Amino acid sequence: MLQASPLPGVIQAVWREPFALGSPRVEYWPGGMTVAEMAARMPDIPTEFWEHGRILVNGQDVPREMWAFVRPKPSTAEQHADVTLHLPLQGGGGQGRKSIFGLIAAIALTFVTGGIAQFGIPLLGIAGGTVGAQLLAASVGIVGALVVGALSSPPVRSAANKDQSDTREVEPASVSGNLLEPNAAIPRVIGTRRVFPPFAFEPIVELIGQDEYVEAVHCLAGPHLLQDIRLGDTTWDPAATDTDLTIETRAGLPGEKKLKLTRRQGRTFDLGTEMSVHGTDAEDQSKFALPYPVWHGMATAEAPDEAWLHIMVAGLTRQQDPAQKLRIPFRIRMRRRGSAAWRCLPEIHYMDASQAQRRVQVKFLFGEAFEGVLPNPSQDRGFVEARKLVPGQNVLPVGADFACDPYFSAGAGNDIYRYATNETTNVRNILLAPDMVTVCLAAADWPAGVYEIEVMRGATFRNDLFTSNTYVYSGSILDFYSSTTSNNLPLTREGLLDRVQLRRIVSIRAQYPIAQKNLALIALKARNRAIGRLSVKASGYVRDLDQYDLPAVAPTEFEPLSFTAMGGGTVAGDVSFEADILFPTSPPAGAVIWDAGRNAANGSSIFTWSAGTLLQFRAGDGSGAVGASNANTCVLNVPTSSLPFDGRRHRVAWDVRINPGRIRLWVDNVLIGEASTTGGGSIAAWAATDLNMGYLTADGSTVAGVTAGTRTDWSGASLSSELRMFAGQLFTTNRSTWGALVVTSNPAPHYLDMLTGPLNFDPMPEDLVDFDGLKAWRQACIDNAYSCDLVAEGEGLADVLRLVASCGYARPYQSELWGVIRDYDRSAEAPVQVFSPRNMAGFSWKKAFPRVPAGLRVNYRNEDLDYAAKQIVVYRSGAEGTDARTEQVTYDGFVDEAKIISRAQFDLAQAEHRATFYSFTAPVEAIVCRRGSLVAVSHDILSRHYGFGRIKSVLTSGGNVTGIVLDGAIEVKNAPDLLATADVLAVPDMLEVGLKTGIAIRRADGSTTVHALSNAAGETDTLTFATPVPDETTAGGPFDGGPLIPEISEGCLVVAGTLGREFKRLIVTEIANGKDLTANLTLVDEAPQLWGVAA
Repeated sequence: MLQASPLPGVIQAVWREPFALGSPRVEYWPGGMTVAEMAARMPDIPTEFWEHGRILVNGQDVPREMWAFVRPKPSTAEQHADVTLHLPLQGGGGQGRKSIFGLIAAIALTFVTGGIAQFGIPLLGIAGGTVGAQLLAASVGIVGALVVGALSSPPVRSAANKDQSDTREVEPASVSGNLLEPNAAIPRVIGTRRVFPPFAFEPIVELIGQDEYVEAVHCLAGPHLLQDIRLGDTTWDPAATDTDLTIETRAGLPGEKKLKLTRRQGRTFDLGTEMSVHGTDAEDQSKFALPYPVWHGMATAEAPDEAWLHIMVAGLTRQQDPAQKLRIPFRIRMRRRGSAAWRCLPEIHYMDASQAQRRVQVKFLFGEAFEGVLPNPSQDRGFVEARKLVPGQNVLPVGADFACDPYFSAGAGNDIYRYATNETTNVRNILLAPDMVTVCLAAADWPAGVYEIEVMRGATFRNDLFTSNTYVYSGSILDFYSSTTSNNLPLTREGLLDRVQLRRIVSIRAQYPIAQKNLALIALKARNRAIGRLSVKASGYVRDLDQYDLPAVAPTEFEPLSFTAMGGGTVAGDVSFEADILFPTSPPAGAVIWDAGRNAANGSSIFTWSAGTLLQFRAGDGSGAVGASNANTCVLNVPTSSLPFDGRRHRVAWDVRINPGRIRLWVDNVLIGEASTTGGGSIAAWAATDLNMGYLTADGSTVAGVTAGTRTDWSGASLSSELRMFAGQLFTTNRSTWGALVVTSNPAPHYLDMLTGPLNFDPMPEDLVDFDGLKAWRQACIDNAYSCDLVAEGEGLADVLRLVASCGYARPYQSELWGVIRDYDRSAEAPVQVFSPRNMAGFSWKKAFPRVPAGLRVNYRNEDLDYAAKQIVVYRSGAEGTDARTEQVTYDGFVDEAKIISRAQFDLAQAEHRATFYSFTAPVEAIVCRRGSLVAVSHDILSRHYGFGRIKSVLTSGGNVTGIVLDGAIEVKNAPDLLATADVLAVPDMLEVGLKTGIAIRRADGSTTVHALSNAAGETDTLTFATPVPDETTAGGPFDGGPLIPEISEGCLVVAGTLGREFKRLIVTEIANGKDLTANLTLVDEAPQLWGVAA
């Protein structure tokens, strides 16, 4: 308990972790410590406290920037001293200052941008029964309880994975957005979502003349389909002729070329410093008064290839004579970090007579000295002069000469580089242009490293009073960086406009900035524009089941641009084709991929129309006038905008079925489309027997069935593969292998990708993956329209797997194989195992009596609102429209309102119908089930009428099993129903009216069958089946004495109960190791009524 009055002479410091129970941590510190030191000494302070925490002294908030300076006074008898430490709950935020992180932990994609770093709730593996029941019974929200204990947990993020504040954000001068820190993870889109991808590296701002260009690259982890790019609220139109904005994208697919728009990386240090000038007398601005101009320092990044110092000159003129040209001298010095000696560059002069702001720069090029004749500087404006030697001041106080570093001199004399001296000057490695000074630094003289740079400006002076040859100004040689004893300035500062600001220094490294290949990239380059925050509708590519499988026969191959005559037997049968075809960078007009029929009315072809906007695949008997499928022709039209015209090879496959007529087309293993004849008609043949088949060419000026327009060869023919033809065969679509890169919202391929894909830091070996289970789950997701659309940003592998699995009504399974446990309607299934007191012990159950809310207020991202946030209220059955208590939750992964409603109703029903948790212990060797299995349990706790035993012998007759003998007697009920009872008053127990016994047998093959009995009431060990069953056999084990054994045989477990309710159907949620080779099982109710709610 906190003391009301701490001890005199000490300071009481108090800290409690968020959500921690019990008393807070209290420490007593002596006086003289800062509050930052107190926080550093406080045990268990999390790292995020230093960014998000608060420190209060006697209730007053101490600004974070003052923590290192505030030293509270110790307590006295009159005044106590309390320091309290607080960590606010994180989440939300504003102004878009969100960090975007990708998958971390095992799925973290460590992003290292090729050297730019130098520039700058457990997985439901707990005892679900105990914890789940306690949470539901406590005053805890049902959503949080279901995350821990439910068979299919709600798709919500854990509190620890909410968005975190980014530690650094780019100044939104030209582009705005979040910047990835070195080694940070990158966002990954699962399914489809609108996302704000972060910068892969710092944007580069470059000056070219008076134009300012910005280059930036945004990235997403893994390959993505990128659509609908927006800059702020403006949608980018790739067809627009906007010369001020260029955008280039890369999906991140294998084989893609590097970006062309940017081939370098940069590091920017913003300066924002106005250069100092001579001070002036308060009453006379032509007189000098302290201070003098000072050096302004900065530094490059590590070992740049170039460094750009950007300077803003805010006009150079004076009110008294605006047309008078003025000069500002600059001196620059450099040294490699670690060196004590500065190396001076030649003095440079900037001249102008304008009120206009001008952007100028000094470019430092590291690597080679300049060879050749220097360019001729301007004599009108800009950087007009460079001097390697400046004579010392010849008036009091007399000064010393200034000489630059010898590297910039070719020898004595010819010290000036200005207009018309470029061929004679001895100044070297300095190039002057009106708005740029280029400094060439040879690697031998200027070795790689971090360079410190300092710049100082001198006093502004009139050009017409300055003699360049002698450095004489108005009769004297002056030191424009100092003063004279007369304190007269070269030019009065009254009415003078000559402000100079150092804007930024940009370090450039000439290497491709993206080291990783499997990244989706959006590069942009803008001129003189402020670009809003970029967003894109992104869909993550993942490996999915192949859309087609090749026939199990060897193909016939045809060379590109070849013609081949087809026989009548071939063209009258089914056929399939596959080839790797080079797609040009833009859709060609009238180009042919495949032609079989030429001018004949019947035939097949794949070609682009003359406008290049449509690819048509047609096959059949119809004439050229046929524009759509009919009874004997199939026509498939595909917009070329949906095809990958990108200058790369793509696998194209198609097949033709004769009867009933059908054509199908795949590109990169994705089914682009299919078309069938109307009414199930036949196309008779896919080509005329007397005509050639052309591959990437047409045998004539037209193609099969279409007589309008001229057809040309496919432009990428020479770099395309052979055409592979499978005569008489169609592609099969049994989808047996996971090899096709596709865009899908089906949770199963994304789940597999997270386990085994390239974004996983330590991929799971594929022999440990339950492919059969994932394939079944994938199909279930298709059948039930389950989908997952989310952005992974800050979660570990376990959390993302749980989220994705939850969207598909499943949960992760990690045991001998890795896969999922599906939650689905098992009403039509038989239990995989039977448990009774014969093969289990310690049976118990816990029933929670939660206060289930009337409904859920669900927050989610709505795809119909462009993934904007929306909230809806979903009531549980019977509570619609009430004002009763509702609970708020955020569902991730669902973007469709109908699916949100269905999931919320399902979760509310789970809290009602799966609030009981059962547990028992069983021998390990007796366990056939696994997590997620449906099992049968019989116990006297569950039913007043029960029995169990093992088969001692089997009664057979004529190949049928007619009954069994148990190893112990059980009570059999066979009471007549109410209508058949002659005297109801004579019945001793009305609960037993109509009660009949049924049994369940766990057969030798592991299956469970239920049987009605014809026994009379009473105790017996001999049970007679009401209906005999066939005496079937199954494969025996090594100790069964033969290859085949009867399914109903000695030793099989039998449980008895009320007919139709012989056992309780439960689902296994957890299996944990116990003592002495036992296992502890936790189970929940099957609850088939859930699926009527979720439908």
